[in-house]
Amino acid sequence: MKTDITALGPWPDWDDIDHVLLDMDGTLLNLGFDNEFFSEFLPAQYALANNITKDVAQEDLFARYKAVEDTLQWFDIEYWGRELGLDVVRLTEQQSHKVSLHPDANAFLKHVKTLGKPASLITNAHHTTLKIKIKRTGIDQYLEKMLCSSEVGVPKHHLKFWDYAQKKIGYDPARTLFIDDSEKVLLAARKHGIRYLLHRSKPSMTDPPRPSDKFHSIEDFHPLMHPRQYPCL
Repeated sequence: MKTDITALGPWPDWDDIDHVLLDMDGTLLNLGFDNEFFSEFLPAQYALANNITKDVAQEDLFARYKAVEDTLQWFDIEYWGRELGLDVVRLTEQQSHKVSLHPDANAFLKHVKTLGKPASLITNAHHTTLKIKIKRTGIDQYLEKMLCSSEVGVPKHHLKFWDYAQKKIGYDPARTLFIDDSEKVLLAARKHGIRYLLHRSKPSMTDPPRPSDKFHSIEDFHPLMHPRQYPCL
C-alpha cells in the first residue's frame, strides 16, 4: 500500500523554523560504531575475561541487552561496566578512533549555523559516552545546548523527557525541526507537539536504508541543504 504523504506531516520549511533538535547516534554519527562495539567487540572482551567462547558471550550479553532494552541502563556504559565486570568506559575510549560522523553531518551543521538557526543535541547516550564522542568529533562547536536522557531520568520516548527538554532548551514546538533515527522517539516528539519531524532512514553506513511509513525519511542531509534538487518534497 502506498503511504499517504500528507499523513507523514509537513516537510520542513526553513522560514518557519526557529530551532533544530538533533539526535546523535545514527543521525549525526554513524551508528555502525555502536553496533560493532556492542555486538562484536564487547562480547569478545567479555569472552576473554571469562574464558568462554565469543558465541557464548554473545548469547549472554544479548540476553542482558534485551532485558534492559529502551531503559536508561541500556544506554549507560558505566552500568555495563558494573554488570559485566569490565572497564567499559576505558574500552569505549580505546575504540573511540572508530567513532565517525555521517559524511554530510558537518556540512549540515554548518548550513544550519549559516541560516542562523540554533541547534541543540538531545541524546539517549550516557553523559560519559557523550563526552567521549564530542571529544572525537568536535560537533559541540555547532551546538547551543546538549541534553542527555540520563539528566532527565527517562529515555527520549517518554513525554516527560520532552517536557524537560522544552524547559531547558527553550524552543517553540510549533517552530522546531527534530531529526532522529527512531520512530518511537519521533512519535513521542509528535505527541509533544513538535511540528517538523524527520526520520533518518540510514543510521549505519553499512546497512541499507529503512524508510518510515509514519514520517518523512531522509538517507542523508542533502534534501535539507539543497531543497531545489528535490522538487517532489
